[in-house]
Amino acid sequence: MSKAAHTPGPWYVDSCDDDLVYASNGLRIALCSCEGQDDEIPTEVTANALLVAAAPDLLECAEAVLASWEKGDLAGAVRQLDAAVANAKGGAA
Repeated sequence: MSKAAHTPGPWYVDSCDDDLVYASNGLRIALCSCEGQDDEIPTEVTANALLVAAAPDLLECAEAVLASWEKGDLAGAVRQLDAAVANAKGGAA
């Protein structure tokens, strides 16, 4: 697999402003909002930020699943993917 061109992870949601996503090097990756809605839904904005922040981990897990599929051994990769999906949803595995 080729080297990714995106900012390396981990990425995280700011603890004070839960609509901001930063990389571990301090670079701001994203500002999440729900523009166009009458009332911004804070939980939806936070969920969007968590999903964006999880992107590097989810990509890594997807690549692990593909590599494991080729070897015929998916168990470990699926456990890693399960944990990454739970993290993307804001909870623990």
